[in-house]
Amino acid sequence: MHFDVENLTSRRKIISPYETTSIIFNLYAKMSKFFLQKNSLTFFMGGDNFMVVANDEAKQSVKDFIKLIQNEDDITLNCGIGNAKNARDAVKLATKSLDTIREIRDSGKEKPTVYELSC
Repeated sequence: MHFDVENLTSRRKIISPYETTSIIFNLYAKMSKFFLQKNSLTFFMGGDNFMVVANDEAKQSVKDFIKLIQNEDDITLNCGIGNAKNARDAVKLATKSLDTIREIRDSGKEKPTVYELSC
C-alpha cells in the first residue's frame, strides 16, 4: 500500500517546516503502530509518502486507518494498493494506483480515497 497526505503543500503555507515534519513523523508513528498490530511493515519514503507491506487483514482495515487519522489529526490520506506475486510488482501497482487517484482528482471528478490494482 502506498499512502500520501492530501494537500500537504497548502498546510506548509500556514505552519512551519518544523511543524510539518512533526506532523509527518507523528503520522508515521501511528501508521507503524497500527499496521504492526496487523503483522505489516510500514516505511517512510520521504516527503509525505509511506509504503506498507501488508497482508489481507491490514488491507481490509485501511479505510478504518484513514478515518482514524482524519478524525484524530485532521489529515486526509490517499492510498494506492497493489496486489502481485512479488513485492516489486506490488509496489509498482500501489504507486500506479495512487497516481490514478491523483489523475481522477485532477480531472475534477470525485476521487476515491483508496484505489486498488492487481496483476
